[in-house]
Order: sequence, then C-alpha cells, then structure tokens
Amino acid sequence: MDNANIQTGIQHFKSGNKTDALQIFLQVLKQEPNNEVAWLWLAACVDKPEQKRDCFYKVLAINPKNTNAQKALAELELQSMPDTKPIPQLGTVLKCPSCGSVMGKPDHTGLVQCGYCGTTITYHPPVEKVERKNVERFLELCKVAIDGSNYDEALQYSNKILEIDPENFNAWIYKAVSIFWQTTAANNRYDEAMGYLQIAENINKDDPVILETKIYLSTNQSRWYQHLGDTEREHAIEIFEIYNDGNDFIDSVLGNSNPEAKSNSQEYFQKAMEYYMLASQYGDHGYDYSSQNFSALRSIYDLAQETKWINWWGLVKQKKSLYLKVQLKNYAISMALPDLRKQLQEASTTLSKTKKEKGLFVGVKINSLTKKIKSLQEQIVQEEKNANTEIKRE
Repeated sequence: MDNANIQTGIQHFKSGNKTDALQIFLQVLKQEPNNEVAWLWLAACVDKPEQKRDCFYKVLAINPKNTNAQKALAELELQSMPDTKPIPQLGTVLKCPSCGSVMGKPDHTGLVQCGYCGTTITYHPPVEKVERKNVERFLELCKVAIDGSNYDEALQYSNKILEIDPENFNAWIYKAVSIFWQTTAANNRYDEAMGYLQIAENINKDDPVILETKIYLSTNQSRWYQHLGDTEREHAIEIFEIYNDGNDFIDSVLGNSNPEAKSNSQEYFQKAMEYYMLASQYGDHGYDYSSQNFSALRSIYDLAQETKWINWWGLVKQKKSLYLKVQLKNYAISMALPDLRKQLQEASTTLSKTKKEKGLFVGVKINSLTKKIKSLQEQIVQEEKNANTEIKRE
C-alpha cells in the first residue's frame, strides 16, 4: 500500500488544499485500484453527491464491512430524499372549503387557489409514506452506528425513529443497546436498558431478537462487574504485599503472613467480592449457569479460598457451594460421561469377542469383563444424575 502518498494527500486535505489531495489520491488509485483508504479520502475530496456515492460503493466492493462507508452512504441517501412537496396523490380530489368546487393542483409552495371563488388553502399531503422512508433510513443509520460502537449517535437515531413511530420495537431494541453501553462505574444504566427491552417485548413479544438482546446485555453486565472485581482484587493484593514487606500474596496466605497486611487489605478484598457477587447474578436465563456465570462463581470461590481469614457472609458460602455443584455438573457433561461411555463401548466389544474364544481362562476373562461393564454402567448412571442436576439461582 502506498502509505507515503496517502499520508501526503491527507495532509493536503486537512490543510484545505483539496485539489492537490484529489490528484494524489487519483494517482494512488491508478496504481492501486483496490486501495480502500484512498477511495475513502477521494470521497472527501469530491463535491458532487453522486461522485461521493460512487467512491463509497467502491469501498464497500473492496470491504463490505467498512462502517464508515456504510454510514456515509446511508446519510447521502437520507439527504437525497425528495422534500415533502404538497402534490396530491393519484386520485386525490381537493375541494374548496368555501364553495365546494373542485380545485386545481398546489403550486411549489403548497398553496392552491379556487378558480371560482378565489379562496386559497395550503395542501397538507399524507406523510405516512415519507415517515416510513425516514424510519427505514434511520434504522439503517442506527445499525451502522451500533456496529461502529458510536452509541451516542445510535441513541439519537433511535430517538428520531420513536418520535415518528413510538411502536417501532426495533428502535426500542437499538435504544436499549445504546443506553447500556453508556454505563459507567458511577452510572449503571443496565436497568434502564432492560426497561426499553420490556417496552419492545410489550409491542412484539414473539420476536426472538428481544430475548437474544436480553441475554447479550445480561452477559456483558456480568462481565462488567467481573472486570470491576478483578481490578479491585489486584488493588487489594498490591496493598497486602506492601504491608507484607513485598512478599508474594499467594505464598503469604498459604503460610504465615503479616496480620497488618490482612487488616489493611481486607476492605478492598471485600469490595472485590461484592463485584463478583453482582457478576454472578447476571448472564443466565433459566436454571443452568452459562460460562459467564460460572466464571463469576469461580472468582467468588477462589477469592474466598485465598482470604480465609475474612469472615465471609453466608451468601458467599452459598455461592461457593453452588460453584462446586456447577463444577460437578460441568465435569460430568464434558469429561466423565464421554470417557465412561467410551470405556463401556470398548469393554462391550471386547466381551463379545471373548465369548467366541476357547481356552482355559476364557471364563475368567468373561467374568472380569462382565464386572467391569456393570461397574461402568453404575458410574454412568451416577454421572448422568450429576449432569441432569437442576441448579437454580441462589
């Protein structure tokens, strides 16, 4: 890629010299017709909307996922929409409100005068079609903004849609996502976002995207708290090690550590635990815990094990117990059952072959294999119970 010339062209453009910039980008594209960056900057240098549109289509032909080109094209189309001219639709008959005579067509300003009595009125055409077109464009812009993580912009577009059509459930979904990603440590907007999803669900309860979005937001809410917990735990460990003469935290808690280190770090460990507890409340829909929930439970368990000198709350102990149950269930599903079933299949195959053999010790082999198969079957029954354990949120 001709980065040097592209950078020179960008410098010319930013300094206001669009003519030279235009020539440089054209020269680059002559040598590299698939240069995505050059096409984007060429679009900035040309003035006519149709020229800009051609450039953006070139970009999307090279990279269909280029959000800058997607957004720019959508905005161009929105700008190019014809103004709402007061031209009656086919079959519309305008009658004079004074004399009842059939009136002519409105002029370009929307005014129409009765040719009989001279009364002048302003024609207000049906705007439903225009508004529907606006909604479609704003939805496109909203999606592009969200794909590009421009959540302030996406929120503006979703609000514009809802001004036109308050029952547009897609706009409520986009608004929920936009609001959620504006969460900060000081201003948690998860509940507000879920409220907007509830409105969407009230409008169209059968749309699967609503549930998908709920799971998406809930999972990311859990990850957010997990991140806050990890950050607080790292801070607590730093304080612990400072008061413990710089000795490693894990080594210290397993052996003898300075009581002062425990005392001064405890507040921060407790804060980390609070975040982990919050993280464990999100991300699952139903009884089974998702991978994100399990990650939060593991953090609770590990932190409690590392800081046994802290008298943890009863709910923490419940979460530790829950973690072990989920771990047992996951182990049964992913490890134990596949391995036991494989062993059972192999033992059954060997038994079938052994029964066809002749010899002094065949009976002993058959007896041994029969016992092994029975033992494997019993283990599979137990692991199936573990795998099918219904784990409710505690």
